[in-house]
Amino acid sequence: MRYCRVVFVSISLAVVLVSRSPAAVHGQIVVPDVAAIEDARSAAAIADSLFDAMEPHAAYDVVAAFVERRPGNYAEQWRAARAALVLGVLSESEDEKRAWFEAGNAHATAALAADSAGVDGLYWSAGAKGRLALYNGVRGAARLTQEMWDLTHRILEIDSLHPGAHNLLGKLNYEVMRLSGWQRALGRVLLRTDPLREASWERARYHHETAVAQDSTTILFLMDLAQTYQYDDEPGRAAEVFDRALDLPSRWPVDDEFKRRIRGFLEELRPAGPGRPVDPAGRR
Repeated sequence: MRYCRVVFVSISLAVVLVSRSPAAVHGQIVVPDVAAIEDARSAAAIADSLFDAMEPHAAYDVVAAFVERRPGNYAEQWRAARAALVLGVLSESEDEKRAWFEAGNAHATAALAADSAGVDGLYWSAGAKGRLALYNGVRGAARLTQEMWDLTHRILEIDSLHPGAHNLLGKLNYEVMRLSGWQRALGRVLLRTDPLREASWERARYHHETAVAQDSTTILFLMDLAQTYQYDDEPGRAAEVFDRALDLPSRWPVDDEFKRRIRGFLEELRPAGPGRPVDPAGRR
């Protein structure tokens, strides 16, 4: 069954999500007949062009159709995982979000089956597991975050400065440190995972700062760094980094959504009041 047709909603329920027709017109971009694409390089190039044009659903349709016929193609599988995760972030319903994250995880797993040392496959697999952890119970989340931890460290063994891997580790440390002290202590005893044992605000800052040092043009990386500053009691630095993120052009299909969230974070840091006009970008 095609990945874009399957929706996972809960342990007990599954519903069918009717996706867009692969040959539909997305904005001004006409999506080719995906069934006619037989060359892997063409499929990857078309998917990249659509993704860069802010058409992640069309990009997903192209590579998902291709890997349905040729599941062992690494490049198309990780691109399908990338598009699925983006679509999950952009989805409004929690059921659809989980469905896309499940699909992304399946594609990333298939990519690693084709090339276990492929950095893109490792990265999108780690990202998918991190997203899915939010939809699981305590033990399921612990398992997924441990797998995410292991995958990101495998990336750093290959490329010690990989910005995406550092961002994921920073986010993992951040989420663990936002738990209460007793929750972390209980988790260390019962679950015994590396993230729970080793997480700290210092590590969260180090990994996020390293990610931004290596790639200062990805809005997600700046947003996550700023959130870490915000929750680590440095609101001034947080606001400065949020502002830097808003000044960047949107390069990824999720960037406008991230900018919307950043404006919300800035509203928390800079409450509305007399003499605080809103600029054209929505900032105060």
